[in-house]
Amino acid sequence: MWATLIVISNKFHGYDRLRFTDYIHLKIDHSKMFVDDDIYTNTVESFWAIVKRAVYGIYFTFEEVFTAIY
Repeated sequence: MWATLIVISNKFHGYDRLRFTDYIHLKIDHSKMFVDDDIYTNTVESFWAIVKRAVYGIYFTFEEVFTAIY
């Protein structure tokens, strides 16, 4: 049996298509709050911030041509 995937995001309209999937989509409206009990986006935002710092810290520019080596 497959586990249900839970997607936690902000209210960006690009995520609206998730309602047509079997995913559980939890949204945070950052104009009102940043945390709602156990629902927050800080973990994934922190992950990408670390990746960006590593990429820019080493290579100084990020070009699509080189994404395969990351």
